[in-house]
Parts: sequence; C-alpha cells; structure tokens
Amino acid sequence: GGSGEGGPCDPVRRLRFNNRSGELFATGNAVVAVSTDFGRTWSVIDGDWCGLASGLSALTWVQDTQSLWFGGQNAIEDPVLQRMDYATRNVADRSAAARDTLGRPSTIKNVVRAMLDGPRLFATGEGGVMRSADDGQSWEASIANDDARFYFDLAVDARTGTIYTAGWNKDFTSPQPLIVEASTDGGRTWTPYRHTDERLLGGVWSLRLFDDGGRSRLFLGLQGGGVYEADLDRLDG
Repeated sequence: GGSGEGGPCDPVRRLRFNNRSGELFATGNAVVAVSTDFGRTWSVIDGDWCGLASGLSALTWVQDTQSLWFGGQNAIEDPVLQRMDYATRNVADRSAAARDTLGRPSTIKNVVRAMLDGPRLFATGEGGVMRSADDGQSWEASIANDDARFYFDLAVDARTGTIYTAGWNKDFTSPQPLIVEASTDGGRTWTPYRHTDERLLGGVWSLRLFDDGGRSRLFLGLQGGGVYEADLDRLDG
C-alpha cells in the first residue's frame, strides 16, 4: 500500500539518508519511497510498488538544491534518469539524455555531485560516464565505451579535485584487467592505470574514497577478486 510496505515484489535497490531532515529514501524496481520513522513505514513519492522494470539502482540526495536524483533501467532495458524537486515533488525526466549519451540498452548505476570549478553532476552506467554543468538540464559524454562496459561508481577527491572511476566488462567467469581511470580536468579526459596481474577477475562493482587523516585512500570492490586499495600517490604522480 501507499504508506505501508512494498512487499516481496519490491527488493530494496538503494538507500539514502538525509541526516538533516531524518528522512530515509529507498528505491525498488520502479518506485521511490520515503520513511520518516527509520524504515518502519513508507510513502511512495514516485512510481508504484511492484512495478515492471529492471530496477532503480541510482539514488542521490543533493542538499544544496533540495533535489533527489534516481535512475536505473526500465522494462525494455532503456536507461532511466530523473530529478525530483523535493519541495514540489515535480519530476524532470532526463532519460532521453541518458539514451542519447550512453546508448541503448543501458542503465544508470549512480549519480554523483561534485564541487570542481563549480557544481558538477556525473552519472555512471552501462556504456560509460556522463557529466553535466547545469544541474542536469543537459548532459555530455565524459567516458564513452562502445563495448558497453559498466561503470558502477565514481569518486571525487575534495582535496585535489581528481576524479576516479573504474569499470567492469560483463563477464562473470573470465579474468579481466583491473583498470582505475583518473581525471584531473573535471572529466574531460581520463588516464587509465592498469594492474599488472592479468589473472584477476578485475571488474569493479564498487568504489569508495576515504579521507584518512588528510590522506585519501581509494578502495575497489571487485566482481570476483576481493577488495583492492589503489596507491593514489603512484596514480597521481
């Protein structure tokens, strides 16, 4: 029901917590919901429970603009990318830009906001990474991959402005190289750094950047090869 539970037909795809308002956001297959009691009850703010879709795997709250970005893939494997003005609940559909930039089939895996030479948005997905300088009104390719390589995540070092990402070729069993890509010009150009071990299942499914006492540390979760830490001193040098 609208203020109850989604039921077993709606797995939780992504959670985000707004620590200023105490609201918890979640996505399912084709639904975005909010809870004000730490997940006990939920209210739909977009879509419907038990919708037919591959799932909304991207969910990002942007405090400065009071907006909620969400995305994923619909039932016909087209990418979904939408922005909600949270005060009005008005939703602007940016899916056409995702289709034009990443191609089809595709999916959106994450939306990341960063302060570089101004506020920037990045969206990662199947087929590459795209970026926007106007709060998502228009998008352009940052990384374009014709082999439909998946980019699940992206991180920005707030101290240096360097952007990091890594991808995965859709192969669950064969070795593939572990490649970290770094950009020092806001995502215009990228430099790949390749691990020397060719036996790795080196596709990256998750990526996290941490500040460890003024030192940035980048951890990579591989599809079949454990967790690796990238040596950023060597990458940045």
